Amino acid sequence: MSTVLDNRAQVADVFTGSLAYLDPIFELFTLPFEVQSVDESRRLACLADPVYRNALSRAGLYLLFISPWPPTGLWSRQPIATAADMTSLRIRTYYVASATVLSGFGVRAAALSVQDVRPLLRTCTLDGVLSSGDGAVGKSLQADLPNFAAIHYAFPVSFVVMSQARYEAPPEHLRHALDKAGAVVQQEQWAVLPARIERNYAEMRRAGVAVNTSIDDTLRERLHEVGQARLRLDDWVSRVPPDESDIVTRFRVQEGHRRRTHVH
Repeated sequence: MSTVLDNRAQVADVFTGSLAYLDPIFELFTLPFEVQSVDESRRLACLADPVYRNALSRAGLYLLFISPWPPTGLWSRQPIATAADMTSLRIRTYYVASATVLSGFGVRAAALSVQDVRPLLRTCTLDGVLSSGDGAVGKSLQADLPNFAAIHYAFPVSFVVMSQARYEAPPEHLRHALDKAGAVVQQEQWAVLPARIERNYAEMRRAGVAVNTSIDDTLRERLHEVGQARLRLDDWVSRVPPDESDIVTRFRVQEGHRRRTHVH
């Protein structure tokens, strides 16, 4: 973010969780097991978009578009089929809160940068990595971690931003064209995300990774229970202003209704 504000970069892609120190609204897409599908992730992003823009503006940033990522899964040396399989594992997470959640299984979890992971895998200091497996990061894990459990811990997003001052410098018609292009890119990214997820899984399997997309119901329920106990959305809502908590409250009501309708 600082590279954009001090003009070392014109545009940057920023993971939302890394901005939590600015406003707890940026933790929303890192909360465990609240979003259960691509469609839900997109609807939540639409609800949160105005608040995101306001919060970024206060930090001197302009949101060009939201960039969705595949859901976070668990890479491991051995298959993960039950909660007991996770006990005592040493797992890398991408965010401090996710380390807190996984510790509820007896996991020794630590939030580490991607750059720190590879050396630890080579020395067998890590047993697993919490990651979507997207792109080059996924390819770097395949040799050491031949199992992937699609636990859908979260559906993370990042922001593509530029400085507010740089955005406001061109004339209005150019700003309008930039906003239009950003909206098109965002829409296309959501549209291709399901195919991107399936393509990742196919590439994993071709590389010899055992991909488990049918998590046992007992394990899935246990994951949700631990996630709620360790990092409840209700607790998070209490830390945000009323206009922001209203967004997530409406999301839970809407998605709860959709899920009940789908079941029945």
